[in-house]
Amino acid sequence: PQAEVAIEDRPPMATSLPPERCFVTGAVAPPGYGRYEDLASPHPGDAPGDLDDVLPTAAHGGALLYTSGTTGRSKGAHRDLGKTSLVAVAALMAELPLYRDDRHLVACPLYHAAGQSFAQMVMGIGGCLILPPRFDAAALPSLIDRERVTSSVLVPTMLARLCELPEDAVRAHDLSSLRWLLSVAAPLPTEVARRTEARFGEILYNMYGATETGLVTLARPGEHTARPGTIGRRLFGNDIRVLDDRGTDMPIGTVGELFVRNGTMVTGYHEDAGATAAAQRAGYFTVGDMGYRDADGFYYLADRKSDMVISAGVNIYPWEIEQRLHEHPRVADCAVVGVPDAEWGESLWAFVVTRDGAEPELGEALRAFVGGALADYKRPRRVVFLDSIPRSATGKIDKRRLRELAQAG
Repeated sequence: PQAEVAIEDRPPMATSLPPERCFVTGAVAPPGYGRYEDLASPHPGDAPGDLDDVLPTAAHGGALLYTSGTTGRSKGAHRDLGKTSLVAVAALMAELPLYRDDRHLVACPLYHAAGQSFAQMVMGIGGCLILPPRFDAAALPSLIDRERVTSSVLVPTMLARLCELPEDAVRAHDLSSLRWLLSVAAPLPTEVARRTEARFGEILYNMYGATETGLVTLARPGEHTARPGTIGRRLFGNDIRVLDDRGTDMPIGTVGELFVRNGTMVTGYHEDAGATAAAQRAGYFTVGDMGYRDADGFYYLADRKSDMVISAGVNIYPWEIEQRLHEHPRVADCAVVGVPDAEWGESLWAFVVTRDGAEPELGEALRAFVGGALADYKRPRRVVFLDSIPRSATGKIDKRRLRELAQAG
């Protein structure tokens, strides 16, 4: 049993319901509010159906889903459950080989939107959940073999760590039960997708979505490697626009900010009218991702708008450089950020984790490797070697921390 945690004194919650119809769970309720545990426990004399007179209707239901906070302070995104449609969820479930006999490995934390959402989907059709205490790449092949795991949702870092395992350590186990893997939460490097498919077969899906928008696009197995960088085509129930800063639709193949409209879109950010207004345009919502659409309806991410680097007046998207660095055989992980520069406005710094240590000459070799495929102005001005790239608990690169490291010298 968990110890009760007292809620600090604060003004009443903003709600259209009177306090006596609001309930708190897992904590001591503030004055005037009820406890869900008392409500859910039958009392002597209670008649069946008594709760119907007390509990709010679906029209009053809502949820605050907190963002990861990698681009700033974590924000509470409000979803009105009375207006939420699950059309995109149903479309995704129809796309995946998701069946009643699924044995789903929950690799992402359950406080993460992807972890809990897919756990709910599997439970909703009567499947089984496998919940290890923590993600351990080295132990995963044995776990998949022993539990006959059929599916899992992972962030790209998890996939990369699986691909780093020795071939013998993987082949020692029977992984034939796997039907699908889904990459979520962060951009999937094409090289990681290639290595995953080479090791586990063409069972890798790549999904784009956000806390604020829910499920938006899906790339099927083989599509990400055939169309490097794609996040797939829109799921049914989504309308996507690619806009410039003036709200003009961008032509096919031209990068702009992705705006989404669907039935799972949040109403806005809790007590943050400024952030809500900045994220909305004509009924569409954005989380600040830049991207474009090709002539076949496939979407591609360029980068976060906040991560775009402007050097000598030129817009540079670090994700393109990171994709190239991932192709180098000695690079295990990497991230590229813009650092204030008196001459150029911003200059590019690459932070790299190698597979086998680093000598001084490797930095210049990596700069040349980038320059061999991309424009010269996209070469990192500095390459810094780290033991690990700082990431959030949900696998997203903490670029604010990298900028702080760069500015600290």
